[in-house]
Amino acid sequence: MTMLPQQFTKDGLPSLKPYLDVLLKNGYVEEKEVKWGKGYRNVIINNENSKKYQYKKASIEINNNLKKVIVSLYIIHEKSLNEKMINNNKINVDLKFDNDGDRTWVNKDTFLEIQTEHDNLQDSGTLNDPWGVEFRIAVHLKHVDTQKTYTKQAFPPMTMVYGGNKGVLLFLKQKVIETVYRYEDSEYEIISIDFKQLYIQKRNQTNNVKFSKIKMYGTVFNYKGFMLEAMKTENPNCCVPEYIHDLLNNQFETDG
Repeated sequence: MTMLPQQFTKDGLPSLKPYLDVLLKNGYVEEKEVKWGKGYRNVIINNENSKKYQYKKASIEINNNLKKVIVSLYIIHEKSLNEKMINNNKINVDLKFDNDGDRTWVNKDTFLEIQTEHDNLQDSGTLNDPWGVEFRIAVHLKHVDTQKTYTKQAFPPMTMVYGGNKGVLLFLKQKVIETVYRYEDSEYEIISIDFKQLYIQKRNQTNNVKFSKIKMYGTVFNYKGFMLEAMKTENPNCCVPEYIHDLLNNQFETDG
């Protein structure tokens, strides 16, 4: 594991705050002030299961429950954190809507064309150009009866996509189509869809994707370009302190 710049607790022990900062920066957790009992508390939210953990803002001191989450997430995602660059900009999906008088539906006039082009490209001779694609997609919904709004998010595992940048864009459009069909037969109307984070990796290099919008109608492509960068690590020969591993696997550790 890569060693990050160390900070130390009041007891002189290495703090996990640098690792928490990395997880925050890359979107695996988020920091918020939420209602807690009769008041409000600052918390860290694990974006993989939405669980909340109390945390004093900017503090080096971290409670045991949160320590275990930090360690677990960092170990699971360390390879991604070391190899990939993240595009944190929200990428909006350009959707059109129809209304039949009872509810609103996403317009699907171009969906068959997109799906056919996607499938043909993945089956063609471009299979020598594989790119790893990983993303977080958010779909914003409204319940037909109650009119309450909700946001559902998903972070699928990395998928190998063929066909270079064209293949990547068609793959993302295909995921939009799958998302639309997943919710359109439910009691929810789709308000909008966007990609919160997007990773693209080709061998030992990472493409910093700069899509401004994903258009589902008319123009096939609408992006600002790709920047290819070789990834470097500050301390390639360093390891995370052994106490992190001990903490994660210590059967005698109590919650606190």
